[in-house]
Amino acid sequence: MTGRTKLASKNIVLGLTSKLVTMILEFVSRAVFIQTLGAEMLGVNSVFVSIIQMMSVAELGLTNVMIYSYYEPLATHDRRKLAALVDFYKKIYRGIALSILVIGSCLVPFLHLMINGEGDIHDLYGPYSLFVVDAAISYLLIYRVVILRADQRGYIVTSYELGINIVRVIAQIVVLFVTGSYFLYLAIKVLGTLATNVVSTLRARKDYPFALNATESLTAQERREIVRTIGAGFLYRVSAVLLNSTTNIIISVMVSTIIVGYVANYTTIIVAVTSVIVILFSNLTPSIGNLAVLGTSAKRLEVFNIMVFVGSWLTVIFVGCTTLLSNDFIGLWIGSSYVLPDSTVMWKMLLMFFSCIMQPIFAYREAVGLYRQTKYVMVAAAVANLVLSIGLGYIWGLDGILAASLIACALTYFWYEPWVLFHMYFAGYPLAFFRNVLFALLGTGAFVAIGHLCLSWMTIDSWALFLLKGAILFIAGNAACFVVLRRCSEFAFVLDRASAVRRKFKSRGRTNEVEEGPHEGR
Repeated sequence: MTGRTKLASKNIVLGLTSKLVTMILEFVSRAVFIQTLGAEMLGVNSVFVSIIQMMSVAELGLTNVMIYSYYEPLATHDRRKLAALVDFYKKIYRGIALSILVIGSCLVPFLHLMINGEGDIHDLYGPYSLFVVDAAISYLLIYRVVILRADQRGYIVTSYELGINIVRVIAQIVVLFVTGSYFLYLAIKVLGTLATNVVSTLRARKDYPFALNATESLTAQERREIVRTIGAGFLYRVSAVLLNSTTNIIISVMVSTIIVGYVANYTTIIVAVTSVIVILFSNLTPSIGNLAVLGTSAKRLEVFNIMVFVGSWLTVIFVGCTTLLSNDFIGLWIGSSYVLPDSTVMWKMLLMFFSCIMQPIFAYREAVGLYRQTKYVMVAAAVANLVLSIGLGYIWGLDGILAASLIACALTYFWYEPWVLFHMYFAGYPLAFFRNVLFALLGTGAFVAIGHLCLSWMTIDSWALFLLKGAILFIAGNAACFVVLRRCSEFAFVLDRASAVRRKFKSRGRTNEVEEGPHEGR
């Protein structure tokens, strides 16, 4: 097992563990939030989240650019350039934190236009201010923390985040039960963000003192290159924010703020499930970045094909199971009154499918820095989404707004980003990738149809029955994927890799037994 593989595996395992624990706590916290503060406040919270995401455009997409720029000096042990990059980004991020505070303050007079509810908007100014402060704090020290992730040591940051998130969520639950205060609930969130950044920064300072204490400067050429990439990242970031963060605001304005909360419940489930795939591929991104510097073109394509294979398998299982289980979960979790119509759920799940199936493309885009080549397609996607959301929302309501996002995706970056990646990086055409997407879509549809037909007799009125239904779907789905995909070369590679890991752990166990034997006999 190579060093890159070991670090990637460590990052993935800890990332998944952290996500699982945090996810369970977040679901409990959300149920308590609805019970103590109500569905309308949940909608308000979701709108605030979208506003903050839109304000994060001030970050210019710089975090991804920063990680990408760290890959080469870390791989080649260029301490001078690494120190110069850290100093360069430090100055930029201080300005970003200040701009977040300024932009957030400027939006206060317009909050009443985005909240379509019955409460007094003046009661929300305090909580909104905490959202803004939390966003600003999150950017103050990120230029130091990111160096750990770029060096494939993200598991360190993840371990800190896990511990702090556990304390944060438990404290928020207690505060909601004891005081019912939305303001204190958010204040604890701010403290959690601050604690995570401070602890991670102290570790980065300890491990990379040469980078964080030096005052090196980039050359004029290096600065120009980064600024050009930031410019491309800015367009991409602005467009991505408009594409992904305006939906809740449009729903709030055109439908109602309380419906935003209903939709957000499904989004929470989708994000929790999708995060497994996101964690898998995002933790591989530093390895891909290292491979881009040191690996051969044949090895790069081989790794990509394996990632697509794994991503497709997981997409079929996760999207299929989520589609068939989400309404049951909502009913048991917070009540059947929060269940949305099947048509609305369908649009949400189709969006989930494309989000999952594109993760290998996104991982490679981040790793090899294809910002300039893809910046305009995201502008087109954002414009198409905005126009279609308003038009279809007026005609078709909530379903129209959700369908607009899917149509905008299909018309723009879904086909363009793979084409750019293959043209610029693999010197070929992405026909095999698109064929794989089609097979995965058909497989997911067949899984959902057969699963619904076979299990429609089950009435899920307890968590035990929910877990039973989930286990049946998960096992049956994986068995079907095994039968269909077992002859693929990528499957053989994954199987061999899993066997190697298993042999290594067995060997380590035997070594420990040999070492412990004489000790026990003394």
